[in-house]
Amino acid sequence: MLFFNRMVVVCLSAGFIASAVSAESALNDRYKQSYISQVTPMIEQQLLAANGGIAKADLKSEASVWAEKMASCQLEAIEHYPSNYREASVKPVANGGDIVKVTNDVNQLMKSDFEAGSLSLTSLQQLVATAAQKFKKCMG
Repeated sequence: MLFFNRMVVVCLSAGFIASAVSAESALNDRYKQSYISQVTPMIEQQLLAANGGIAKADLKSEASVWAEKMASCQLEAIEHYPSNYREASVKPVANGGDIVKVTNDVNQLMKSDFEAGSLSLTSLQQLVATAAQKFKKCMG
């Protein structure tokens, strides 16, 4: 009977973990879609400015590829963040929040935590530098 009880606990734990992973995956997918929809027009403008004669279909296609890559790399870049910063970065964008505003809000949260003494200068610098390095490496 003890073996059975342990198996039930293991199965329930596995189910909970699978559910949490599925929810996080869905959140990340929504984040990517929102991110892509917000940055694609900006990328299109930059590509058009750099390549004035680019065909509209090529412009859309190239911008889409870049936007998808950036969205994935952004998630990868912040995966090392403590959960409070990661959630503050992902959830609002996944729910349609403006990327620039959300970034400013997360920066303000980090600044407030630093000023309150709950985040050291070294930790803050490490978080930011690591995210920048991961993003750059991911983008190639």
